[in-house]
Amino acid sequence: MSKKRKPLSTGSVVAILAGALVTACALYAMIAIRGSARILTMDAEHLVGAVSSFMNPQTEETAQPQVSASVVATIQAAVPTAVPSGQNGNNSSGNAQGGTSNATAEPPAIIRNLTVTLTGKMIIDAKLRASVPNAQNGATTLFDGISDALHADINVALLDTAAESENSDWWARALQHAGIDAAIPAAKNSFSGSLDNTSRALNSCGIGLTGAGNGSMITVNGVSVAFLTVAEAGNTADAQIPAYDMNAARNRIQGLRSNGAQVVIVAVNWRKSNATLPTEQQKKIAQELCDAGADIIVGEREGTVAHAEMLTNAVSGRQALVVWSMGTLLGSARDDRAQVSGFLMHVQLAYNTRTGVSFGKIEYTPTFIWGQEIGGAYRYRVVQSALAAPDEMIARQSEIMGRALKLVQDEMDKGIALQRY
Repeated sequence: MSKKRKPLSTGSVVAILAGALVTACALYAMIAIRGSARILTMDAEHLVGAVSSFMNPQTEETAQPQVSASVVATIQAAVPTAVPSGQNGNNSSGNAQGGTSNATAEPPAIIRNLTVTLTGKMIIDAKLRASVPNAQNGATTLFDGISDALHADINVALLDTAAESENSDWWARALQHAGIDAAIPAAKNSFSGSLDNTSRALNSCGIGLTGAGNGSMITVNGVSVAFLTVAEAGNTADAQIPAYDMNAARNRIQGLRSNGAQVVIVAVNWRKSNATLPTEQQKKIAQELCDAGADIIVGEREGTVAHAEMLTNAVSGRQALVVWSMGTLLGSARDDRAQVSGFLMHVQLAYNTRTGVSFGKIEYTPTFIWGQEIGGAYRYRVVQSALAAPDEMIARQSEIMGRALKLVQDEMDKGIALQRY
């Protein structure tokens, strides 16, 4: 006979149900932990999708991720920010890993300012020499009328003639008294055989003879200024002031640059002509000198005043100043007003170690060669024609000075220079 099965008590049923629940909770916890670990290994894009699917369960075909702002902000914060080359949060000169950049910073540009004053030409002929009452000291009054206008960093005179003997240096002392620092031989033949005497006379007064031969340099305000002189026509064999040749001139300018010249000034003796406008040949020469690297081109022409303008270097695009003719600073000829007229050219420039030369103010001071009998002898003086006439000047000379001033002003109005006084 079979034995009857005893029915489960209420307590047993409760115990079985409790065990099943504990087991289910344990299994659920294990699944959740493994799922979380898998989610933590996802990239930011998959994490956004997972969070979206969990919060908004939809079918695979229509699911569109919708992520709360706090989740987006957390993900964005976790994504590394790209650091530009050569920068990071701790070392401005390093790369993203803290190393150093290969880029080398350029040194800052150095800018030096310089003012230059150039004069018209000086013609020391026999008549002028004879007018000086005391050659040793009397000549110092020749330039008293313009000395207050010669206050540039460097004052440069154009010379048309040279010292004839070792004792004819009175004119050099006159230039020294006026404040001239350097002189450029600006005539094509006048210095043959007498350049040594001229150099000696000038050097004895602390004035440099510059520009002959392959050129020369002086340093002013930390700027190396080079000078060179050529003639439009002349003896090509002359080693001091040769006739212009494009290749030779370019080589000379480049040679000066190679030796450290930062500003190059070229004086040109033009063909004898009374025309105030440059010829096509002269324009061509000036442009070639500009393209070769000249910064200032100053012309000398017999008895002529001509304006100033800017040229553009066809190679570098930089500008150069050309003064076509500065007239006469001192001479005895008085046949017409052009021979007694001239001007001082005042140039402000800056030298930048990166970009080269740039120009500031470009001005001029009109000058007049005053000649009249004083104390029983004929005397010459250089004065500023735009200022009031000296008390000793007679009416006739004052009238000539006025016409000379107008000639200079009318011509300079064609160019870029402004009258200073």
